[in-house]
Amino acid sequence: AYRELLTEHIKREDEVLYPWLDRQLSDTQIGRLFAAFNEVDGRLADTRRRCEGIVTTLEHRFSQGESATT
Repeated sequence: AYRELLTEHIKREDEVLYPWLDRQLSDTQIGRLFAAFNEVDGRLADTRRRCEGIVTTLEHRFSQGESATT
């Protein structure tokens, strides 16, 4: 169910949000947003790597038929 929800969310971003932003924001505003997002991504790089590690571990466990608590 979560995958379906996430897929629909991404589709809505792609079809509604991003085209709207392209029409409403100037190139300068988009550039500022891009720079700000990159700056935050840089600060959160360690957190992102930890979360990706957790996801990888869970994917491996569930593909092996183990429970998430073992």
